[in-house]
Amino acid sequence: MLNNKFKELVDIVDTLCGPKGCPWDRKQKVKDLNNYILEESYELCDAVENKDPELIKEAAAKFGKEKLVVAIDGKKNAPGSPSPRLEVVVKSGEESTGLDIVEWARKVEKLGAGEILLTSKEADGTKEGYDIEMTLAVAEAVSIPVTASGGAGKLEHLYQAVAEAKASAVLAASIFHFGEISIPEAKNYLKSRGIAVRL
Repeated sequence: MLNNKFKELVDIVDTLCGPKGCPWDRKQKVKDLNNYILEESYELCDAVENKDPELIKEAAAKFGKEKLVVAIDGKKNAPGSPSPRLEVVVKSGEESTGLDIVEWARKVEKLGAGEILLTSKEADGTKEGYDIEMTLAVAEAVSIPVTASGGAGKLEHLYQAVAEAKASAVLAASIFHFGEISIPEAKNYLKSRGIAVRL
């Protein structure tokens, strides 16, 4: 199955390079893609995982769990809803799955995930802070690192995700992309609050 995934990636590269191709042959493409995966983290699309969770186990066995980051997108449902309070969503948050996010996090850890990238789709882009409830629930349920994503708008939010929600790391985009906060500024702030960071 993973070989099929490699083929899909190679086909994407072929499409992007155009009819004249890239300055390296097809065999080299597969080799380079494989090397990239071995050197970096092999990330699996949340939609793929939910349809075929055994792919996580296969990838972990092939590349090692320390290379495997599983992305989980979630949303909150109102109390009393027939759906889980914290639910896994796919397709950029447009489609509900009926899966409890804590149960799914435990499952992907058991299947071999080495880390979880957790994004609250409701908080994402709001700059109003990470979803503390969701992040804390997942972080306390698993023993692997959890990276909080979605909602960072100020330095305090980064601290809250680690100190209050027990995230192992934080992901932020807009505040850095638009120059509102610099990465060194964020690191120095977290260090000043007692959070261990690499400067």
